[in-house]
Amino acid sequence: MISRHLVVAVALAIATIAVPGCSTTRTTPRSADGDGGPALAPDATGAVDGRWREVGEGTRRLEISARGDRLEWEYNGPGSALGYVVRGAGKGRIVGDEVELVGRIVTGPMSSVDQPMTLALRREGDRLRGIMLGPRNVPVPLEFERAR
Repeated sequence: MISRHLVVAVALAIATIAVPGCSTTRTTPRSADGDGGPALAPDATGAVDGRWREVGEGTRRLEISARGDRLEWEYNGPGSALGYVVRGAGKGRIVGDEVELVGRIVTGPMSSVDQPMTLALRREGDRLRGIMLGPRNVPVPLEFERAR
């Protein structure tokens, strides 16, 4: 079984390649359940707290809730290029401008339910850009803006 640390490290490495402007200064992946990282200031989590929607005509939605120095999230939308709709949920954290969301697929195709789901995003002004990795570890590019 692949550890969450490895999945997050791979996701961030891919996001760095796939998203212009991503930094590569972090050397240690940080998990969503608190090991491996300092507590965050409440203003850091508040910067991403709220509802986000995919830029353009996309149907992906992301809701992030700040809980002290931790994040909880829920994703709804296509889970892959094949277009299967999934709902994922989990926990996350912010390190600098990087937003790491690690969780599981809650609903979707039977073969995907309870499989890992990771969103490796970067705050860029009023947008979140990066990738999503699901059970097949195929990176799906993402770009969200605040929902109105």
